[in-house]
Amino acid sequence: MQPKTTKIDKTLQNIIEQLIKFYQKPGFDKAYEALTTKLPTQKKFLIKQELARLFKPFDRSIDMSRDSAYPISEFIWQGKRFYLDEIGRRIFLLEVEKFENQYTEGVYERVTDGKLYAQFEKQYAYEQKIREFEVDISELGRTTRRLEERLHCAKPVTLYRQNGQALEVITSNISRSGCLLRVKPFAALQRDEIFEIDFSSMTSQFKFNGQPRAGYQVKFLAQAPDKDGCQRVGVQLCENNYEWTHFLDKYVLANRAQYKVDITNAKDLAETRLLEAHLLNTSNWMSVFARTDQQQLKRLNYVLTNPKSKTLYDYFIDENNLNRLNGILVRLWPHLSADSNAIAVIRFEQQGKIQFLAASLNQLIAQKQLASFVAFANQKGILQLLMLRKREIAVKEIEDIKFSWFDDQAKADRALSPLKDINQLISLYPLNQQETALELDKAYKLTGDKVKALTPYLAPTIKNHHIGQFDVQPKDARKENRYFYTTSIEIVNLEQKTTISGKLIDLSLNGLSLKIDNPAQQIQVTQVISVTVPKFEQFGERNAIHNALYKVVGINPKAQTLHLRVYEDENAHNIRAFMGLLIQTNRTLLSINDSYDKFVILQKALCIAFMTFYPAIAFGLTRSAKKLFNVARLLTSNYKTQELTSLSDLQSPIQQQHVSVFQLIYDDKRNPPFLRSITRFLKSGEAIEDEVAFYVIPGRVDITKQARAGANPRLQNQFIRKAVSHDGLKVFSLNIQPSAKNLINEISEELDYIARYNKHQAEKIQALAKQLCGIIEVVDTDEFWWAIGKIDINKY
Repeated sequence: MQPKTTKIDKTLQNIIEQLIKFYQKPGFDKAYEALTTKLPTQKKFLIKQELARLFKPFDRSIDMSRDSAYPISEFIWQGKRFYLDEIGRRIFLLEVEKFENQYTEGVYERVTDGKLYAQFEKQYAYEQKIREFEVDISELGRTTRRLEERLHCAKPVTLYRQNGQALEVITSNISRSGCLLRVKPFAALQRDEIFEIDFSSMTSQFKFNGQPRAGYQVKFLAQAPDKDGCQRVGVQLCENNYEWTHFLDKYVLANRAQYKVDITNAKDLAETRLLEAHLLNTSNWMSVFARTDQQQLKRLNYVLTNPKSKTLYDYFIDENNLNRLNGILVRLWPHLSADSNAIAVIRFEQQGKIQFLAASLNQLIAQKQLASFVAFANQKGILQLLMLRKREIAVKEIEDIKFSWFDDQAKADRALSPLKDINQLISLYPLNQQETALELDKAYKLTGDKVKALTPYLAPTIKNHHIGQFDVQPKDARKENRYFYTTSIEIVNLEQKTTISGKLIDLSLNGLSLKIDNPAQQIQVTQVISVTVPKFEQFGERNAIHNALYKVVGINPKAQTLHLRVYEDENAHNIRAFMGLLIQTNRTLLSINDSYDKFVILQKALCIAFMTFYPAIAFGLTRSAKKLFNVARLLTSNYKTQELTSLSDLQSPIQQQHVSVFQLIYDDKRNPPFLRSITRFLKSGEAIEDEVAFYVIPGRVDITKQARAGANPRLQNQFIRKAVSHDGLKVFSLNIQPSAKNLINEISEELDYIARYNKHQAEKIQALAKQLCGIIEVVDTDEFWWAIGKIDINKY
């Protein structure tokens, strides 16, 4: 290599870097004159001399095996052998391209330059950290409850494109929801293309009402051809054809012994269902299922809660035990945007009555009433900030849910019939930590005029409308046998001290169902009532159903029926013992009620809809023997979810159904290098809420971030406001919840199936169930901070 005899200053070096792309090209002279016009002749000559040296062909190879801390591999370029690590290989390919695909002195110098290598190494190390926390993505509601298995078989089929073209292709594997094809010529099909496939070669022994053809959509295209020139193309069934899935069931069952079976889909399904079960019980989202007509909110039908979100549900209950969510949403509805909104609600008492004020933050800021709204909450009531997300549910989406979760049209229609009157999902997420951003100056005065100006935000009371509240876990277990038994029954509303007469319908070890007039007007779900069956007085002292306490777990207003479950107190054991003896003694006289009650079907339907349309993302934390923790499977309703899009923007792109959660959990300023909230959670096992803010600067390798848990709220808010002022903010709220209960029973069917074919995989899933220690729910809170971050609240 020709040694450098002259030291080149930075100004000339920058000019040389700019001229490299023009060197030995027609535009070089023009670019050279423009960049060197003010330079003396000696420096102009030095620039040309240096360019000539850099472009001089070079023979010496590069061997990094002695100096690199990373794996070295042989790399052949134009017949010349190099021994480079991944960083050196990247630099080599970039520099060779700059030097017109020639290996020159300039390329050699760049690859062996320690400073340049250090810059690339920083990026490489950052990428490795990101990869370390990559997690599989499970698209909720798209993986079916039916066990998936892929049958590896090669069969000729005909593909009919929408333009009429027919392609003869070969199957590589097939399952009930898709198949892998081998297609010639390469690149004949396009991503997301929809077509029909004729499976006549596979269906000769089966009868169909029509032709054995079904609609499929391209979901995967191999980037490189196989040795024979074929392209591997993954396609997914895209029509709700129950007859076709029945055929696939039969075909897979009939050919299991002949062909190899891959149960990867069943494994993925089992892991997804396991995390779903935990998320359903720990999510902070409260789901409201409603009906809209021409964009107007007409009726709130149901609310789905879990032990976490039940607290939020109770916040909206007034002194008459009436839930006021309907009036609050009616007040808010005209002022909400299409998707996501930050809203504020105040609960306060006035003349012995509970009242609510509700407004979107954007509405309060536009009217310059945010400060008075917050001041009123501080003096008179309780402020609750919420993230509200609207989602319209189309009829086709309900049909897709049916097809995904059920293998029979009649069963599907019955199971999801309660959702036929629902076309809107409203999801509410409490922003408990963000209230610190709404602190007012002590000198702020709330005048009477300002209070009067808040009157338009008062939520109306809608007394003639009952919202059905359901818990994610049915309180009345329908799995136990229930026996018809008709007799009169008396119940006492303990709150109002009123006695109501009715008729007993059936009984079981743990519950009762009965009929009374206008149950929804007299009794509330979750209410504890006293029950007496006069006929049972004949049993004397053994009778435990005299003023026995039961909890209302379901109301069917149309059928005018109540569903009760034994209230867990010191007398619960006596009630169950009496009912067990009663059933055992009279078993020959009692017939089994084997029909599901509508409220139980409805509860299941709401849980399915919640998971299918889940409004955010979540992933699991598992304990590890080798590391502090591992991450497990990210759950999302679709790849366009706001949180997933924002996470991808933070240098964590989605690649082949994987995404990294590195940005959300890593903090290199701490030891161990994870968020304070995560290390605290792993030590205590207690629920923790956190908020992670990112100051995104284009071109930066690492992204500055700050977490709220354990930090000074004022510093956190200042950090966020600074990022907002430079249009570089992304913020996520983290809800970290323990998953102490082992929910392995939730996936018993899938687990039994997997164990029959691959015992090792079944054991791995069982280990995952035991190691799972927490669920992290991630919610993008940008709407709140973009509304608040740029203003001085005291002036609004």
